[in-house]
Amino acid sequence: MATDPVPTASSMRLDGGHPALDLVNTVHAEVDGTVVHDVLRTPQDVVVLAHRLGLVAADHPTGEAALADARSLRDALTDVLTDIAPDAVAVVQQHHRAAMNAARLVRSGDVFEHRWAADEHTPVHRWAVAAVDLLTGPDLTRVHRCDGCNWLFVDRSRGTGRRWCSMVDCGTTAKKRRYVQRRRERRGGRGNPDV
Repeated sequence: MATDPVPTASSMRLDGGHPALDLVNTVHAEVDGTVVHDVLRTPQDVVVLAHRLGLVAADHPTGEAALADARSLRDALTDVLTDIAPDAVAVVQQHHRAAMNAARLVRSGDVFEHRWAADEHTPVHRWAVAAVDLLTGPDLTRVHRCDGCNWLFVDRSRGTGRRWCSMVDCGTTAKKRRYVQRRRERRGGRGNPDV
């Protein structure tokens, strides 16, 4: 029986629908919260994932401090979004404050935007700003937990009734399970007068 390959920063699915949620989803855990795998194992993993999300260049500098801070932000944001520790918002704010202190306002066409020097903390700064944008924006009410894998995702479907982070992965798996269960129930019901 084939097993799924262990996800890495370069191969994990990006089904969160928001950079902050894709950061949160770097921890693969059981439904009970037991951590199975952490995608952010090395400083380079931070850059690889941030690059995939369009936050930094592929050759961006990195270091152990950035890895520690990315994990800290991720864990605090996870706790805030899942109501595990509402006081974790202070940690998110701390990361956001550091990002704002390191940012410069630079004109970009008709508007200004925040820019950061290309140091190892730039990915964390950009994730911190994205996290606060998520927490203070309209997408927060659309954040759901996947019924299949426990990941968080922004549900932008018409009725906001989506149950899976990805129909291709978790949705298909759930449908297969239900199909098998219905077949078992039908087979078990044959010849049973009470059915």
